[in-house]
Amino acid sequence: ITATHMLERIQPQPLVVTDGPGLPGWEAVFTYADPAGTAPTVSAVTPDHAPVAGGTTVTITGSVFRDNVAVFFAGVPAPSVTRVSTTQLTVTTPPGTAGAADVRVLNTDALEATLPGGLTYDGAPTVTLVTPATGNSLGGATITLTGTNFRAGTRVFFGALEAQVTSIDPGGASLTVLSPYTTADGPTDVTAVDTWGQQGTLPGGFT
Repeated sequence: ITATHMLERIQPQPLVVTDGPGLPGWEAVFTYADPAGTAPTVSAVTPDHAPVAGGTTVTITGSVFRDNVAVFFAGVPAPSVTRVSTTQLTVTTPPGTAGAADVRVLNTDALEATLPGGLTYDGAPTVTLVTPATGNSLGGATITLTGTNFRAGTRVFFGALEAQVTSIDPGGASLTVLSPYTTADGPTDVTAVDTWGQQGTLPGGFT
């Protein structure tokens, strides 16, 4: 029996053969496959941000993902790759360096595809300066933190007390908070924590 069908995205499809209309048939599963020599493509990585420590699960979408496909982030192999389908992979990010990372998919036939800057590694926040560095215990004073990697969702703590973040510089170099009320006097550490749990501390940054 010879059958012709237009190529569809790879997935199992039922194939039924009968002796004629209305007669019993035999059913089997037919799987469409991309022809040999077809290179993969990478269209998106979701989410497209991850902490530098690695360990984040991301979904890569594209096409022609074959069995035993390998994935690299800025040249570093992913520790875990699950091929969900020929168009989707579930991948665990490796540790990386802050900044954009190219995402490369490599099939066992040596054909590959790269999404330039497909994932951004978020660096941990740092706190280098607190202005003013002193205040009263009643709280409510406007305080500016200077540092790096301040992003939306960053939380700030004076010791164990959380301060209210009122604004964040779009460039991530500073943010402002309202100092919390406290019953303790003396120097206290100032810590910024991002949404990944990465943090930076200025010891004794506020008194």
